Amino acid sequence: MGGYKNQDAKAKRKFGMTLEHLNTLLQKQKYLCGLCYCQLTADTASADRINNNLGHIDGNILVSCVKCNTTRNEMSLKGFRYKKLLEFNSDRLVYSIDKEKDIYAKVKANIAGGPSIIFNRYAKRNETKIRGGKVCKKIIGYDANTLYLWALGNEMPCG
Repeated sequence: MGGYKNQDAKAKRKFGMTLEHLNTLLQKQKYLCGLCYCQLTADTASADRINNNLGHIDGNILVSCVKCNTTRNEMSLKGFRYKKLLEFNSDRLVYSIDKEKDIYAKVKANIAGGPSIIFNRYAKRNETKIRGGKVCKKIIGYDANTLYLWALGNEMPCG
């Protein structure tokens, strides 16, 4: 508690964290890190500020492991959780589809088009064949080049 109090005093933030509140949070989180959901111990538990502009006060605290707390630093809670989600799923195809072979087979069987359409500039309804000789009953064309000017006129999601 003293370390958090000193941090807030040094940064001129209000300190108002109580042990009762921390114990309630730990029980509510089932003694798991609020960010990566690893099991917390007395050595790994830390009080992470949700809004980093505010001090360690009740209502602005999330109990997390030391690793997540120091890694998150000034990152938003939403952004850090998204980063952890991507890390968790980085070795999976699309979440669990690589383990569920029946779902993978259904998705693969229902993929239309592919290189046969990409490399074929001309297609005719009820004549062009795709997917093992099946007749193409509907043809839809999209010109992505026309989207570039529209996209440039809007806000871009980059830093």
